[in-house]
Amino acid sequence: QKDLSLKIYDEGLKKYPDYYQLYYNKAITLYNNKEPEKAEIAFEEATKLNPNHTSSFNALGVLNNSNRIASILASSRYLVLDNKSSRAKLNLQSLLSLMNKGVTKTGEKNISLVLDPTTLENVGKKKNRPNDFSSVDITLSMSDALAFDEKNKNNTEVQNFINQFESMCKVMSETRKNKKGYFWEFLAPYFIEMEKNKLVEPFAYYIFNPTQSEDVLKYQKENSAKIEKFLAWNKVYKWN
Repeated sequence: QKDLSLKIYDEGLKKYPDYYQLYYNKAITLYNNKEPEKAEIAFEEATKLNPNHTSSFNALGVLNNSNRIASILASSRYLVLDNKSSRAKLNLQSLLSLMNKGVTKTGEKNISLVLDPTTLENVGKKKNRPNDFSSVDITLSMSDALAFDEKNKNNTEVQNFINQFESMCKVMSETRKNKKGYFWEFLAPYFIEMEKNKLVEPFAYYIFNPTQSEDVLKYQKENSAKIEKFLAWNKVYKWN
C-alpha cells in the first residue's frame, strides 16, 4: 500500500520534521513506486538532517549515475563513512570507474578521450541549471588522461586518484559561484574545504581501504597521524 505509506510518512514528517529516517523510508517507497526524482529529493533531505547516513549517500550515488560528478561526490562521502564493508568495496569500484570514464590507452603513445556529448553541449550555456558540473566533468577527464603521461607512469592507482580528485576540487572551488542544487550547495563545499586543508591524500588512502593493497596498507601504517587528522576534520566539519 504505497500511497498509504507515503501519506503516513508525510504525516509523520509534520510532527517530526527533523527525523531523517522518515525521509529515508519515504525515499525508498517513492523509488519502489517508480518516482526516482522525488525519491532523490527525499534522500537528499535525509542526508541534510544526518550527514552520516550511509544508505542515503549510497542511494544518491546510484540515482545520479548519469551525472558523473554528482555520483562521485555521493559515493566519496559514503566511503568516508564506510570503508570496510562489502558494499564499500563495490562503491569504491564504482567510484574508480566513474573517475576514469571515457579515458583509455589505445597504443604506446595514444590515448582515447571520449567526452559525454551532453556535457559538451552544456558547457558555456548561460542558464544556471541545478547540479550542472559540465566544466568540472571535462577537467576531470583531462586530468585522468594525464595519468598516462611519462612522468606519472610509476604512479599507483591511489596516487593517480589523488591527482584527479585534487584537480576536480580545485575546479569546483573556482567555478562554484552562483551554482545551485544539492550537490553544489551541500556536498561540493565539503570536498572543496578538504582540498584546501590538504587532506585529499589521507582521505584517498582511507577510502581505498577495501583494496587492501600493499601500498595502501603501508601508508595507513606509516601515516596514521595524517589519517587521524583527516578524520578529526571530518568529525567537526560544519555542514551547510
